[in-house]
Amino acid sequence: MPGLRIVSLLPSATEILYRIGAKRMLTGVSHRCDFPAQMQQANLPIVTSPLPPSIAASPTPPPSTPIVLNEALLCHLKPDVIVTGPANHDPAREIDPVTAFVQKHCPKAHILQLNPRGIEDILDNIIRLGEITNLLTSAESAVVSLRERLFSIQEHVCAFADGRVVGFLVQTQPLTIAGNWIVQLIERAGGSHPLNQTASPSDGFGSGLAQGQRLAGQSIAVPPALFCATSPDALIICPQGLDLNAAGHATKTLSKQPWFQKLPAVRHGKVAIVDGKQAFHRPGPRIVDDFAWLTGWLTDRPRLIPDDFPFKSMNS
Repeated sequence: MPGLRIVSLLPSATEILYRIGAKRMLTGVSHRCDFPAQMQQANLPIVTSPLPPSIAASPTPPPSTPIVLNEALLCHLKPDVIVTGPANHDPAREIDPVTAFVQKHCPKAHILQLNPRGIEDILDNIIRLGEITNLLTSAESAVVSLRERLFSIQEHVCAFADGRVVGFLVQTQPLTIAGNWIVQLIERAGGSHPLNQTASPSDGFGSGLAQGQRLAGQSIAVPPALFCATSPDALIICPQGLDLNAAGHATKTLSKQPWFQKLPAVRHGKVAIVDGKQAFHRPGPRIVDDFAWLTGWLTDRPRLIPDDFPFKSMNS
């Protein structure tokens, strides 16, 4: 469908569209869409901007979408499809501001909302984008390739061995632990994530294809004392939205807390700092790279780790 005009407000969706060969359909992107590299060279119109620092840093930021939408530009682009993420809106409203604006001013545009909770949802979203772009064959090929790689990586994990207790921080202030697909990745890599574990409807152990039924809750803030009580022997600090340098600064601040130094992972030197702008928080094709790194790092198999994965040891 060469004439289809798509505006992507999601970095993960933009990556998927490039992966399945739909880059020519993109007519606008968000300010967070920065991958793959050739996308930056396309000079696509940017239809969003971040909240002003004074508002974003306020104790009670407005309960609306965490971006500023260039409404005039969006209307000018006349998109057929607008890809958005989960609704993040004022409870007093029936729909989020982006959807409300589109329905009023761009009534012909179809809103495709992607809200994955697990790994299989991420793969399903590739298919959904393949269907809407009429590139289903390419999307199916991408999913098969990604799934095969996921399974091949997981073959390096012994399901009967006691894995590491993993502390995965997606925010340091307040202390917030991972949820959703990140927990799935941890468990499939052989680790455990005590304060937010996956569970299936039958509460049994899911393996193979059945493991897709095991889902975790969203990320949750926890008191330091409770986090310490889990005694993580592997700690990953990957603050959402922070690049590797900023994540390093956040870790340095965190390391000044007395409780932090008592963690087994810190005492034994098993602490990794990961780029939270590029890894783990983007539910797209690179989630498989995240899994490869996580499995290699947790099981001490460095050959599994992608050469360009954006991380560093806390002590390096």
